[in-house]
This record gives sequence, structure tokens and C-alpha cells, in this order.
Amino acid sequence: MKRLATALIALAFIAAGCGSSTSPSSTTPTKPTFTATLLPANEVPPITNAESSGTGTATITFDTTTSGGNVTAA
Repeated sequence: MKRLATALIALAFIAAGCGSSTSPSSTTPTKPTFTATLLPANEVPPITNAESSGTGTATITFDTTTSGGNVTAA
């Protein structure tokens, strides 16, 4: 009897896993973006001369779209 119950539970999980979604996913992929604050104090060794007042920011965005073509070299 335990085997039958276990088999029925397993069959129920398999049947639930085979179900399909009626609405397709239409999410727009986000582009990975990295930002960095550039400070002289973050350098090793720290900058202490006339350049010690410089600052800046860097923003890098990757466009990860693929062409769908064949890979010809790696």
C-alpha cells in the first residue's frame, strides 16, 4: 500500500511539472551596468601630491545581445 501511495504522489508531481504556461513571458532583459567612484584615497599607495584632489565616476553598460550566428573562432 505504501508503494502505491508513493507512486501516486510521484505521478502527481510529474503531472504538475509537465503543465505549461498559457501566457508567454515577455520580459525585456536588462543590460548589466557597473558604476565606480574614482578617488585618490582608493589607490595603493594613496596619492598625496598635487593630484590628490582629482575625482571621477565610471559607468560601464554591457550590451549582451547575441547575433544568433555560428561561432567561427574561440
